[in-house]
Amino acid sequence: MTIKTIKYFFFFVLFIAFEVTPTQAQDKGFLEIMGSVLQDGKGMEGADIKVMKGNENADNALSSSGGKFILNLDLGFNYLVIFSKPGCITKTVAVDTHVPDSDKDQIQQFKFKIELFKLPEGAEMPKDVDKPVTKLAFSEEFGDFDYDVKYSETRKTEIEKVKKDAADQVAKQAETKRKADEAATKAKQQLALLTEKAKQDSITKVQQAAFAAAALADKALKARMDSIAAADKKLAQELLAKNEREKATRDSIAQVNEKVRQDSITAAKEKQRIEILAVAKAKQDSIDAARLKSQQDALAKAAADKTKNDSIAAANEKAKQEALALAAKEKEDKDAASKEAARKAELARIEREKIVQDSLAVAKQKSQQDALTKAAADKAKNDSIAAANEKAKQEALALAAKEKADKDAVAKEAARKAELARIEREKFVQDSVAVAKQKSQQDALAKAAATKAKNDSIATANEKAKQEALALAAKEKADKDAVAK
Repeated sequence: MTIKTIKYFFFFVLFIAFEVTPTQAQDKGFLEIMGSVLQDGKGMEGADIKVMKGNENADNALSSSGGKFILNLDLGFNYLVIFSKPGCITKTVAVDTHVPDSDKDQIQQFKFKIELFKLPEGAEMPKDVDKPVTKLAFSEEFGDFDYDVKYSETRKTEIEKVKKDAADQVAKQAETKRKADEAATKAKQQLALLTEKAKQDSITKVQQAAFAAAALADKALKARMDSIAAADKKLAQELLAKNEREKATRDSIAQVNEKVRQDSITAAKEKQRIEILAVAKAKQDSIDAARLKSQQDALAKAAADKTKNDSIAAANEKAKQEALALAAKEKEDKDAASKEAARKAELARIEREKIVQDSLAVAKQKSQQDALTKAAADKAKNDSIAAANEKAKQEALALAAKEKADKDAVAKEAARKAELARIEREKFVQDSVAVAKQKSQQDALAKAAATKAKNDSIATANEKAKQEALALAAKEKADKDAVAK
């Protein structure tokens, strides 16, 4: 048995038992809208749903897990239901809840799905965003709520164009971001290549400087050797000339002079040998020092580069681990919030169903008790009338003259009792209606409190996720800035 049928049966019982007119129960009916908010075919959690009745904000809700939502709209009004979420194109649905008088005491139901398109980053909302995407109203042809087909078809073409334009823009932004990421990656690779090339060029320059210094030392040594050879040659020539010129005068001391000359040549050669060895040692020391310095510089630079790369890698790994931990925590918090919201929604549904069942049981029991009371009253009344008639008949047989007076008295007494019974019955009906109305108001307050608690819980979870996302974004930016520096 559906809720609509149950509600109708409940009021039908009251009508039969207490003779309640339809106008006394017209304020009990409402339209229950159950639906889902989607994006790319999947349920969207946390979508904001605002219900406007004229200029009045009649209700607010958030879509739960899977994008599901439930709205209860009073009958006899025009509403605008606005669906929105940051980063999405807002949509509006017009709902006319006017129904025939015969259906004003029933709970109407309608189910539908609505999809929110992604709004391109930096783009403004479409100009006709406030224009309803469809209209919903009671159809006398079908005896139920239905779409305005003609209006929906017209808006469908417009919405498809908006959806296509938004999708194209989102795709362009994604492509632009992809190219920017590729360019950034390429720039990083080029920077790494340039850094490596600079390092290799530095090593090459050091080696070239060492080779140049060695070449200069070799050139200086060769010049020195050439100078010594030239000096030796000149000295030999001078000595030979001198010996030739003084040969006659130095024959007596030839041996002495020859010994002096040989000693001088030996000393000069020894000196030359020592100088050559000193130059060669200086050259070798210079080459060894240059090579050692080049090696030390290369090792120092390699160690510095390794330390820098290790620091960057450690920073990246730390940021990655922190991001993973934060993502896991966000998912855990989000899952916990979703489970808690689902649990509260299920408890509210069970409580609502229990209230309906309790109301039906009380109404049924009351109806049965009232029926028994009315039957007893009717029987007592009938018995009394029968006894009065019998007495009147007997008295009429006994005293014909008194018959008219007795009949008048009996008639008056019966009218008085009937009037008292009628007044008592009307009072009982009014008391029953008041109790039912008070129960309905209490149920509405309990439902409103449960809805508010649910919305507050979802809003708190969304705000927490938003703050954590902002903190993560700020930390990632700070880490990137630190790495860049």
